[in-house]
Amino acid sequence: MVNAPPPNLMQGIQFVQAGRRGAIHRAGSTWPVQGKGMSFRHVLLSILIATVLISVGLASASWQDKQPVARYAVTQQYTPTLIGDDGEIAFVSAREGYFNIYMMNADGSNLHPLSTHGANNSDPAWSPDGTWIAFTSFRDDNVDIYIIDAVGNNEARLTFHEAEDSQPSWSPDGTQIAFTSNRDGNFNIYVMDADGSDVRRLTTHKDHDFQPSWSPNGTQIAFSSKRDNNADIYVMDADGSDVRCLTTDDTGDVSPAWSPDGMRIAFVSYRDGNSNIFVMDADGKNVRRLTSHEAPDEYPVWSPDGTQIAIASARDGNYYIYVMDADGNNLYRLTTCCDMSISPAWSPDIEASTPGQSFSERGIE
Repeated sequence: MVNAPPPNLMQGIQFVQAGRRGAIHRAGSTWPVQGKGMSFRHVLLSILIATVLISVGLASASWQDKQPVARYAVTQQYTPTLIGDDGEIAFVSAREGYFNIYMMNADGSNLHPLSTHGANNSDPAWSPDGTWIAFTSFRDDNVDIYIIDAVGNNEARLTFHEAEDSQPSWSPDGTQIAFTSNRDGNFNIYVMDADGSDVRRLTTHKDHDFQPSWSPNGTQIAFSSKRDNNADIYVMDADGSDVRCLTTDDTGDVSPAWSPDGMRIAFVSYRDGNSNIFVMDADGKNVRRLTSHEAPDEYPVWSPDGTQIAIASARDGNYYIYVMDADGNNLYRLTTCCDMSISPAWSPDIEASTPGQSFSERGIE
């Protein structure tokens, strides 16, 4: 059972940015910026819709891992049909009274819910072949990772631990999923097979590591970390070795997103007084700012061809999904509903991928 933490402990992973100058609220982390904190109201909001609903001090290393092996069996082949010429964008919206995953074509048309379970769902992540979406769900009094096929069928649960498991990121070959978990105390990066088996811990730092993002060639994983009492972006080899820090700005950098060619990483930074979208070379050099609006811009994700970036922004008074060119120009809005829309995830180029598999849950063995 996840309990609401005291406000002064709310430094862990949080689902939205409330748009206040005092703190960065990102699907990854909340931390005070320039000595300004967050109100108790924002803490309660984060508890309701948090990606993993955690805080410093709540995790316990005494939890026993209940991870079963071989929970799913392949039952059928599944290949989705993309309606839009530029693919689809999955995103999170509260338009039905709770946070759920929705789908739309990349031009904003054909919008519809993906799951109708009724739980708060977040963090959609496409499988490389476009057949599956992994996501975080708060149900059964816990936060776990699930998968569902791209037309909303064959939903299955992947993680069964009492700790919070969230923020899935697929390996480029579709065989593994990296994710964030506090099952060993604080939040670190883990990886599991795509059916939820064989969980391995990649990072072991005493501070929080979160928001894994797998490189397109599969050799590296970028992630955000609270190491050195500051949020920065790091990268490591896919086996957890050779950890390197890419950003060192003292105001906070989070949400790394690899470009399809692996040459650049888009990210969110507070370095100019507000959360905006930046991009840097994959080695951390040549940092460029893409957005400069006074309202928060967050959740960057690249189009499959690398020419555009989708984001969530509050520049029109609420969070909506926008698309802009990869250089920050020609920004336009896709969603129009009055309720919050965040966390876009662009479908991959299915023509260059292999067919996916559908899984059915057999139960814990």
